[in-house]
Amino acid sequence: METTVVIVDDFPLARAGIAAALGADPGISVIGEAGAAAEAIERVRELGPDVVLLDLRLGDGGGPELVGALLAAAPAAAVLVLTAIEKVGTMREVREAGAAGCLSKRIAARDLRGAVLTVAGGGTAFDPGEPAGGPPEAASEGTPEVAELLTARQLEVLALVAEGASDAEVAARLSLSPRTVQSHLAAIRARTGMRRRPQLASWAVKHAP
Repeated sequence: METTVVIVDDFPLARAGIAAALGADPGISVIGEAGAAAEAIERVRELGPDVVLLDLRLGDGGGPELVGALLAAAPAAAVLVLTAIEKVGTMREVREAGAAGCLSKRIAARDLRGAVLTVAGGGTAFDPGEPAGGPPEAASEGTPEVAELLTARQLEVLALVAEGASDAEVAARLSLSPRTVQSHLAAIRARTGMRRRPQLASWAVKHAP
């Protein structure tokens, strides 16, 4: 099965180069592109890719906030950030926003393809230039308590996910819109470091009060 990718970069030439690099792997398929934040959210919502390859800074916005918006638009996607901004703390910021990886644009094409496949499989891919660690420190077992890590509403959403409820079922049972449920799930992923729904369900059972 192919790993599907949407590329988000405000430079057409950069998008073309990234697409060409990914196209060298027959297991990766670029199914869409976007050059602006608003366009990216719509394309990702429409196409539901496995991976969103995101330039951190776009002409109309971007940054860690866009990571969260993309995850809300396609909760099953993994966001892999490519950036030329190598300031201290960048990787921590995008990790906390829910990104599955953050890499320098200096990365070799072969390594980029490997990173895409890694995050598509539920792993992480952070540049070794800054320690990425495991899930955010707050998600480590017992420190702090789960009730301190997530809001009361997020705990309710997580409990229903652990029962196997779909987004629509969670929305109906909690009298929320599906989009609100997806936003809560994006926040939960960011705080726990769990990328996939089965991982979230397992984490919820393990950390149930």
